[in-house]
Amino acid sequence: MGTATEAYYTSGQTASQTPGKFFATQGSSTNLNLARRDLATPDEVMRMDGDNLILLRPGANPTVARKVRYYADADFMALVDR
Repeated sequence: MGTATEAYYTSGQTASQTPGKFFATQGSSTNLNLARRDLATPDEVMRMDGDNLILLRPGANPTVARKVRYYADADFMALVDR
């Protein structure tokens, strides 16, 4: 299905006191992280309901659609060769 990039922030703080010193040092930081993420993993696709499918069309986003079972749908029964 493809991948996407997801951004998240992490932050941290530090503090230290040197023995015998009157003052302490402190610091903090915030970092932006970028991570690759699958849009749909193979196990998610395998666990999909059997009545659904993933429709892949050129130039369009993937779509989850309901399967039409032409042999079991009354509207399509006349089109089935017997």
